[in-house]
Amino acid sequence: MLNIGSNRSSQPECNHRVVLALFALSCLLLFPLSAMAQEDETPSGPVVEIAQGKLQGTSNEISQLFLGVPYAAAPIGDLRWKAPQAAPGWDDIRPAVEFGPSCPQPFNLLFADVGEQSEDCLYLNVWTPDVEQRDLPVIVFIHGGAFRYGSASQSVYDGSAFAAKGNVVVTFNYRLGVLGFLAHPELSDESDTGSSGNYGLLDQIAALKWVEENIRQFGGNPGNVTLMGESAGAVSICVLMSSPLAEGLFDKAIVMSGGAPDRLRLLDSPRNGLQSMQEIGENWVSRNLDRLGLEGFPALRSVDWKEIQGSGNVSPMRTDFDIVNMMSMDDSICIDGYVLQESPAEVFAAGRQARIPVMAGSLRNEGGMFTLGLRFRSLNQYENMMAGIFGIHASLAVNLYPATDTELALSQLTSFISDGFGAGAREIVGSMQAIGAESWLYRFDYESPAARLTGVGTFHGSELPYFFGTFPIKLAYGRGSELLSERIGDYLCNFARSGNPNADGLLDWPQFDDETEALMQINLPMSAGTVERSAQYDLIEQSGLW
Repeated sequence: MLNIGSNRSSQPECNHRVVLALFALSCLLLFPLSAMAQEDETPSGPVVEIAQGKLQGTSNEISQLFLGVPYAAAPIGDLRWKAPQAAPGWDDIRPAVEFGPSCPQPFNLLFADVGEQSEDCLYLNVWTPDVEQRDLPVIVFIHGGAFRYGSASQSVYDGSAFAAKGNVVVTFNYRLGVLGFLAHPELSDESDTGSSGNYGLLDQIAALKWVEENIRQFGGNPGNVTLMGESAGAVSICVLMSSPLAEGLFDKAIVMSGGAPDRLRLLDSPRNGLQSMQEIGENWVSRNLDRLGLEGFPALRSVDWKEIQGSGNVSPMRTDFDIVNMMSMDDSICIDGYVLQESPAEVFAAGRQARIPVMAGSLRNEGGMFTLGLRFRSLNQYENMMAGIFGIHASLAVNLYPATDTELALSQLTSFISDGFGAGAREIVGSMQAIGAESWLYRFDYESPAARLTGVGTFHGSELPYFFGTFPIKLAYGRGSELLSERIGDYLCNFARSGNPNADGLLDWPQFDDETEALMQINLPMSAGTVERSAQYDLIEQSGLW
């Protein structure tokens, strides 16, 4: 999630009805309200025995499924705002045929199918070709949603197609918003690590440790784990590649529309003009104690989560388009001295990140979703916004994103946001090349009939059905989409198996290097190309906008 700052007075206005209509259409196409069909309540499927006890799953036409498996104890009561604790065991065979609840979050049209919510939400799901198989590649997926929204149970993340190609697939929930990232001096004082916040990241690490301990029982190889994530999930991967706590828990990474962030707060002191995360947390606690008529921080642990689930989060419907609040991570991840010793950007720049094969990329019109229904009141408003974003680089920015009227200005804003995601992906693979790790860059260019109908093209998140092979309304995508998804799946599964996406019968995907800046253009047909907007990417990197 690109971090771009300017003051609110320079932001374009938002046409709410346009946003609602187009977001609703996107919701229908990407995140359908119908959850995956569940089996009856009396399972007759495969049984596995994991560390906690026996699980009985179910099957569909192409895979075996184990849903709603607890990987940590419920973070409720005294465990609210604490690191994840070990999940309790059970004596009888536990049915694993339904997804667990999603983690609490504000309502958002793009995540309308998250289903039931509960603070008891630390569950994961496993798809496997057959539990009797052995040493299959493992793909662990981290969902996106700006660390505020999303769930592992969303139907677009169905792992059946990956499992049918010979992989074990894991998706999991992690705590979101204020329940996942609140930092506060009292929380730091009571912690053995002297830190607070980043609970959602600690959940991710706990899920990966569960995979390491248990995935053999589902046919997977714990020594061949590919971590895959989109948006906030992609940023999470960069964090985990930078954290000593995640060392050795995964062997490859697929980074979809994310980067290694630098504009993060420190836990207990200002950094680069940003308040500390604990100060942000103290302000939040003070406001909510007053609002709820409570005394003392401990009282907040007994408040129903519905009272605080939306606190401190951005509303999806704002009067003004505020890029900072919409896209930054200033109120989520922090440099806490435990999960993170420094920003991921600093780790990657110094070459201290995990040395593993990496695939990273973005979408051609990534920014289209973020500028739906917006308009500039004047050209001067656009120029002021660019000056606020780029500071000393403003004149170069205006040259690279020129606008002669407000309509072109909005188009340039969309291009700029798209370039931000592209620059983030290029920076990752370039950093990997610098330490001698193999890396591959892609750009997703394909527009489905539905994408053309909405007019936003290949917008943020629209590649997910292609990567997972999950098309909720096949007629809206067309036969070409299915063919493209099959080919993408071939590359991804080759990478998960061997750390190289290439194989006989596929167009060769060249490794990235700084001289050629090679990438794969994912389209019909596939084509190997090079980065087309290097100057814009360079500007974004020089300006430190991640």
